[in-house]
Amino acid sequence: MELMVVFILSGILTAGMVSLFGEAIKGINAGESRVVAVQLAQERMEQLVAERRADKYNSFSTSGDSVTFGTSNYLRSVSSVAYSGAACPSGMSCKEVQVIVSLDGLTKADLTMLLVDY
Repeated sequence: MELMVVFILSGILTAGMVSLFGEAIKGINAGESRVVAVQLAQERMEQLVAERRADKYNSFSTSGDSVTFGTSNYLRSVSSVAYSGAACPSGMSCKEVQVIVSLDGLTKADLTMLLVDY
């Protein structure tokens, strides 16, 4: 009888541990996709600054793209709007640029920068 109780308790504890490991793996995967998305957003922002510098600070491309990392397909979108807030130096033309990276329809990274025309 005591042996049956030990087996039942061991089974319950093992099932709980397996469930915890499953949740931990899901959390690791979610964290990894977020890190990749932030890196892809930062990379796109750096590309925008490089394009703008190459064009003598006149323009940059706001086209989006798709990036495959491992087995995941991330979508990057770029938007730009005129900015006239306090952060824009007096007499300058400023643009607020936003890069959004999504995976499976969910936003994983959203970065914004301010570009100033010299």
